Amino acid sequence: MTDAILSATTTQAAVSGALRKASDTTGVGFDYLYRVAMRESSLNPDARAKTSSAAGLFQFIEQTWLEAVKRYGAAHGLGAYAADVDIGANGKHTVSDPVRRQEILDLRFDPDKAAALAGELARENRSALEGALGRAVDAAELYAAHFLGAGG
Repeated sequence: MTDAILSATTTQAAVSGALRKASDTTGVGFDYLYRVAMRESSLNPDARAKTSSAAGLFQFIEQTWLEAVKRYGAAHGLGAYAADVDIGANGKHTVSDPVRRQEILDLRFDPDKAAALAGELARENRSALEGALGRAVDAAELYAAHFLGAGG
């Protein structure tokens, strides 16, 4: 029982630290990142959806994760992974080596990497929405963009 409590406390500290670091690095509010992670995974970095490929703290689906790694990975120490993600003529993100692809997808379970890329995506979504709407967006609109994409 003590081990389970210690493990839960350690995980909570890791998640909180990851969210704080991502907030500081990307400029996206800690509260926003916390609320999204809570809603998506109950702050469980090992969460997996039963009905889709969504996984990790922010429940990134595979294509969104591969795109985020390609787009923002180098800025967060993931340059080698980003280089392995290709963009097909159809816009789909792929990794030719299946072992490497799984390795990249498994990064979704790392709270630091997931929070950093979620922060980057939120920052980009905020910019796209504000540009399209001509006004500041609120947290609900920003969350909708997390779930549906900025064009959704």
